[in-house]
Amino acid sequence: MFSNNLLMAAAGGGGAAYEVENSIRLNDDDSANMSWTPSSAADSATVGTFSTWFKLGNLPSATPTMVLYETGASSNNRFSIQLGAGNTLIVYGADGGATIVFTTDMVFRDVTSWYNLVVNWDTASSPYMKMWINGVEPSYSVDNSANLSGESMATFENSVAQYLWSWENSSNYLDGYASQTVGIDGTAYNATKFGEFDDEGEWRNIN
Repeated sequence: MFSNNLLMAAAGGGGAAYEVENSIRLNDDDSANMSWTPSSAADSATVGTFSTWFKLGNLPSATPTMVLYETGASSNNRFSIQLGAGNTLIVYGADGGATIVFTTDMVFRDVTSWYNLVVNWDTASSPYMKMWINGVEPSYSVDNSANLSGESMATFENSVAQYLWSWENSSNYLDGYASQTVGIDGTAYNATKFGEFDDEGEWRNIN
């Protein structure tokens, strides 16, 4: 788990407020980011999950974009999740580096609400990669997930740094808040592992 020990109140769409543990505030002017380098081989090169809650402070208006997660693998074998200049969410990788897997139709312009992002992958089993935003699978303007069939993902590799909230070259910082950020090696979990709909139909975290 990537996290710290701060606390933050979080609510979305007017639902009841609740407390989310393991939260962090990120100011892009301070070059805030985190990284972790695994010291042993990954359990799986083809199966895993990434989940995080985030709330935007500023919107990306142009390049550079805001990065949520990136592996420090070579430029030809990189996995990253970022918010683009058009306020869409873009997933890149695995092999091929700059290859787009997903670009959402959904845009992220609400700086008052929390978003829960879950991405899982199992490149040996179609559909190979899936994504949820607040418990719902989005529609895509780009969907190249079929190209991941049989590919190795550049995640959780031995001695390869994993970066949160910036590129490996220390740029493209996220401005906002993040919480409950988790990387899971070897299991492809669905969104219901991390959140649930309450009685008002609002997606909230499972503590």
